[in-house]
Amino acid sequence: MQDYLFYCGKDNGSLSQELLLKLGEYLGEALRYEFIDFGIWRDSCPNDRIIKHEQIKGKNIVFFDSLLNKEDLYDCLSLSWAFKHQYAAKRLIAVNPFNLLRRCDHEEKKWEMQYLRQYMSFLAHAGVDDLIVCTPHSEAFENYAKEYGINFHPAYMDFSQDLKTIVPRDAKVVFYSPDEGSIARAIAHARKMKDSIVMFDLKRRKHNNQTEIIELNADEISILVDAYRQKFNFNELHHVQESLFQNANIIMIDDEMASGGTANNTAHKLKNLGAKAVYFAFTHPVCVNGWKYTLFYLNPFDRIISGNTIPRGETNRTGGKIVDVSVAQVLASVLYQIIQT
Repeated sequence: MQDYLFYCGKDNGSLSQELLLKLGEYLGEALRYEFIDFGIWRDSCPNDRIIKHEQIKGKNIVFFDSLLNKEDLYDCLSLSWAFKHQYAAKRLIAVNPFNLLRRCDHEEKKWEMQYLRQYMSFLAHAGVDDLIVCTPHSEAFENYAKEYGINFHPAYMDFSQDLKTIVPRDAKVVFYSPDEGSIARAIAHARKMKDSIVMFDLKRRKHNNQTEIIELNADEISILVDAYRQKFNFNELHHVQESLFQNANIIMIDDEMASGGTANNTAHKLKNLGAKAVYFAFTHPVCVNGWKYTLFYLNPFDRIISGNTIPRGETNRTGGKIVDVSVAQVLASVLYQIIQT
């Protein structure tokens, strides 16, 4: 590891430390972050300085930076450019557990800026060679990264061990996927919980940002189900059937929780259809203003599990209603594999 140096941005320091500790366990040695002196001039001009920059030349740089706001986006680009173009790093691996621009992935919406695609272009220009993102919102991440020559490495969160702890043993377990995009994630978890099945609905988001059910006939549903069963070699995949909800422990897994409105409405619907219990797990706790009042309205959840790609400060704590699970291990696993190649 003498050819590697590790640096960390300003946000989510606790996760960055967990990641480095876990990676060190995989590698069998202690690792540490080099120091970046973050500063700003009195006229608001940035004044960040990479201390001991002379050691960077010819080295592989791992740069952890969770992109929670516009300032983080700029910092990531600025420091990446400095690592590669100013100080001549050999290889630059960016670890961005969360990316603020995750939803800007609709090329068909010409009236919106393609911020995600644009940012991938900026990252490539800044010199990023490899990019790790935790549970990306869509395939657009990988497609745009490939377009601009960046090696993309998704790190998908695995909640299976925590779910095995929380969900009663020998319970009837159904993983519910609210749309086609979540089917693969549901199947991945169902494989790790004995005798569980996956049930999916089909929805799409309209131009007014509201969702609607996609109605398919029996033949269309059969073709879709067969395709996914064959692709993932998983037979217990079904389109929504109300009978399968009866007395079942339903598990909903999503990439993020923003307002909590969709999750709350879905959970109430599942309970009304006869579900015995509803569990909700998500990777990114976005937590927009008022989320607690929305997510916990007539609280339909038996337990909620959250990743830690975004720090939940005191105002976003819930007094134990949410189980916090670290994404450090999945990030460290992907980073370890990159380092070993």
